[in-house]
Amino acid sequence: MKTRVFHTGILLGLSGLLAFVVIGCNPKSDPPSSGGSQVGKGSSSPKPSSGSVTESGHEKDDESAGWWCKEHGVPEKLCSQCLSEEEVKKQFKDKGDWCEEHNRAKSQCFKCDPKRYDYFAKLYKEKFGKEPPRPPEEEFKK
Repeated sequence: MKTRVFHTGILLGLSGLLAFVVIGCNPKSDPPSSGGSQVGKGSSSPKPSSGSVTESGHEKDDESAGWWCKEHGVPEKLCSQCLSEEEVKKQFKDKGDWCEEHNRAKSQCFKCDPKRYDYFAKLYKEKFGKEPPRPPEEEFKK
């Protein structure tokens, strides 16, 4: 009987420890490090926020649950300024979709053609039924 209680106690303790490690040590909740290779690294600094942040270090649009990159006006998983250099090369540069002048995917270069934003705004509107938060005006200035 004492052995059974002892084993149950150990199992409960290990379960609690496991829950702490899984919930309390989630690396995605830690602030992003200053290192790492990101394409848009020097192009625009993220604004300090009291809200949550995406893996790329940008303020999370709580309405879209991180689906939308507010700083650049495109879906986060497609943002050529937030993705790693490896992803950018694979998704954009290798396919010839790159604006050398503004260091971003040509298809996302609102500086060269502000009308390109309309395509991404339409994706947001189809998904959420309303207009997306517009990126800062610097994203549209040459």
